[in-house]
Amino acid sequence: MLAANYGGRAINITQTTAGHAFSYKITSIYKLPHGHAVAVCLPEIWEYMLGNIDKCIDVRGQEYLADIFNQIAFAMGCDSPLKAIGVFREMMVEMELKNPVAVNREEDLEALSTSVNPVRLKNNPIGLDVKTIHSIYEKM
Repeated sequence: MLAANYGGRAINITQTTAGHAFSYKITSIYKLPHGHAVAVCLPEIWEYMLGNIDKCIDVRGQEYLADIFNQIAFAMGCDSPLKAIGVFREMMVEMELKNPVAVNREEDLEALSTSVNPVRLKNNPIGLDVKTIHSIYEKM
């Protein structure tokens, strides 16, 4: 419990990235555990960031970010970030981590899109606006 408390305190200070910021309302609406909700978000967000690296807001720059994506891919045994996303999606299937299915799609998309706290996105390396957030949720 102490470790969880410290973890929560750390996130309140440092903020987080899109995967976590997107997942909170998914957990709330669909009753998915937090880790499952983050996993659902990750491939779509990751793919968006790869395709929009020119929108990098990280002070270390686009080259740094591209290198990080390559390092993650390498750590996953892949020769490219896109292949790593595919491997991650396969892992989700193997673990039976399914994306939630909306009963009221438009209503849920609106609730999800407006729930993302921009302050929580402080550490995301690619800038995300409300329209982009909505389109990423649509893909999920």
